[in-house]
This record gives sequence, structure tokens and C-alpha cells, in this order.
Amino acid sequence: MKYKPKSNSKSLKPPSVLGELALWVLAGLFMSALALVSMTGVKFLLGWGETEWIVASIAIGIASLTWGSWAALLWTRSRVLKTLMLLVVLLPGIAMAVVGGWAFLTLPENRWIWKWGWLIVAGHGVGAVVMTALVGGRQLMANYASAQIRPRQLAVGWTLYPLLVVSGGIFVVVASFVLMPDLFCDTQNTMGVIAHWIVPSLAVVLLTTALPAAASQICDRLTQMAEQ
Repeated sequence: MKYKPKSNSKSLKPPSVLGELALWVLAGLFMSALALVSMTGVKFLLGWGETEWIVASIAIGIASLTWGSWAALLWTRSRVLKTLMLLVVLLPGIAMAVVGGWAFLTLPENRWIWKWGWLIVAGHGVGAVVMTALVGGRQLMANYASAQIRPRQLAVGWTLYPLLVVSGGIFVVVASFVLMPDLFCDTQNTMGVIAHWIVPSLAVVLLTTALPAAASQICDRLTQMAEQ
């Protein structure tokens, strides 16, 4: 019986699809919980009432469900799961484009709803879909030299990634109120009406697509640099 020398490779056994799926679910729950906790600080900073805070928390909780998918793209090796994650992160943009387009074409304009505002929402949705497809598609088609979950990727995905996304999201929310407080208070002028459509729809794009995708790219680049 021939002796087989032990390999000097430190590679680990690739995780199962179920294991990566579990990490994906945990990442989504973790990111949503972290976003909800951050909303408490925003409430006191902006002086929101209970109703405003509850509505904003529900919205940010739903929006942040996609963040876990962006984080999971850092470590997932399964091409099937990567495809599903890409579809998940495309959902906010698709929803904005479809709902905005449908509302613009079918809903009549009245004094409560500015008809052209729905076109702004649809436009932001289309932009989000394009950007998500470009950024997420690169990670989907990436070829990894190793089939293992690298410890550095997990560490970055669970620590630095949430920090980048949540801090960026808080900055977007606070900046929109600080830079344009008069526009939000006065809806009688044209710019005020436009701002009420542009800022919220753009914030949705930033919080569900641009910020998480940018954080994912930064974290992915850092892990690659750490291995060189």
C-alpha cells in the first residue's frame, strides 16, 4: 500500500448549498435588524413622532432585506444561489419601474397626487435595475481560484459591510432633511412638489442598490488584496 503524503494546502472543504443558504438568510436577518436599530437614532436626531418612526422603520426594514443578498455575494460559491441573490437585489428597482410606469399611465392626476411624479419613480427604478445588473452580474460571472468560503470574506461580510451600508444609509436620510428642509415643509411650490418625489424614490435606490452594491465591491476588493 503506497503512502500518500498529506497535502500542504490549507484549503477547506467547500460548504454545502444548504450551508450557504443558511448564511444568506442569517445575513438578511442581521442586516434588517441592524437597520431597524439605526432608525432609533435617526428618530431622536430628526425629532420624529411615533407614527413617522414606525412608518420609516417598516420601510427601512423591508428595504434592507436586500442588503443580506449583497453581503452574501461576497462569500457564496454556488452559481445557483448567486443567480437567486441577483434576482433578489433586482426586485426594488423592478418594483419601482413597474409601479411607477403603471401609475403614470393609468392613474388620473388630482390635487393629492402629481402624475409626473410617478415617471420620476419609474426612471429611478430603471436606473436601479441597470446598475444592479452591471454590478451584480460582475460578481455572478466572477471566477474564483478557490472553492472555499474564505475566513477573511466572512469576517468582512459580517463586520465591515454592515458598517459601510448602515452609516451610508443614515447619511443619506439625514442629508436629505438637512440640505432641503424648506422643500419638505412647503409643498405649494413646484420645487417642493418635485423634491417630494425625487428624494424618497432616490433614497430607495440608494438604500437598496447603490450603497449595498458599493459596500459589496469595496469589501470584495479588500479581501482580494488581503490574499495577494
